[in-house]
Amino acid sequence: MQDLLARNIRLSVTISLLIASSLLLVATIISTKQNELLNVIGLSISTSGLATSLVQIIEQLTERIEKFSNQRRFLRLFGCDDKTNGDGSIAIIVPAFDLNPTNSQQAGNSLKQQAQKLVWKFSTNAAIKNDVTAASYLVSAFSKLGLPVPQIKWDEEININDDDGVKTYILIGLSNDVIEFVNKSTDRYFSISQNIDKNNNLSEIMIKGGLFDNYNQLIEEARWTSYSVLLDSQTSIPQNNVDYALFAKFRINKKMFIICGGGTEWGTRDIGTHISGSGWRRIYSDLKIEKGAHLTANEAFAVVFQLPINKQQSQSISIVQKCIKKKK
Repeated sequence: MQDLLARNIRLSVTISLLIASSLLLVATIISTKQNELLNVIGLSISTSGLATSLVQIIEQLTERIEKFSNQRRFLRLFGCDDKTNGDGSIAIIVPAFDLNPTNSQQAGNSLKQQAQKLVWKFSTNAAIKNDVTAASYLVSAFSKLGLPVPQIKWDEEININDDDGVKTYILIGLSNDVIEFVNKSTDRYFSISQNIDKNNNLSEIMIKGGLFDNYNQLIEEARWTSYSVLLDSQTSIPQNNVDYALFAKFRINKKMFIICGGGTEWGTRDIGTHISGSGWRRIYSDLKIEKGAHLTANEAFAVVFQLPINKQQSQSISIVQKCIKKKK
């Protein structure tokens, strides 16, 4: 709000300067020829002021046009449009882990292991710190673009059928609950699955790129690609220190869903940070080229990233697959 006020004040001052310079120029032109020196000085000042004002106005108009363009591209990428982008219409969903002592296992890891990394406690629920970090960066991305800040909700608060005012859900991470939820969807270009070892610890997460139907069956086999993240059963860190992450959009009923998560919590953190910075522009540009046209708010897509663990530099994160329906 302060930035907007400052820009409006700057624009008002610039316009005032332009008007004053124009009046001075007119007065100089119609003034008598008796004082040639005054004539030259006045003409010089007015011309300089006019040029400066025009440059500043052009710069500010360009800035506003660029911001508006960025807002529209960002909203389309995240399944929104100008009509659905309002306070409360977007919600970021963070996985909730139940700390009830009667639950002995969850998400492939013991609750004791999870509790060592838990923050943001509410009642018996808690979230993993890296998931919260990813969610926080996404909130910041909306704020920096001057868009309404999304709500923050637990995954158990997703409401598919009822009209709760939320039109777009942004799902953080690839938890069990998220995977079960994704499998209910149609018209999506990705699939997520998990493997558990004999000790009931998560040992592998697999991301598949391609067009899948409501029964999790691949339709376009020519585009099928699988990315596997093998995990250390004790630390949940990828065995080769390379993670894969997914940024995708799909629909359930009348609501749009964005999924943003890595095979591990570190991958989720890094991809959330990357997308919130310059990454979303890169994704939009690549999908636009892949499609052969501008993106719309309601079309499905999937982008798979490869990223090394503990290296947050954007240049180390690479896109390995893009799935979107091409324009005929």
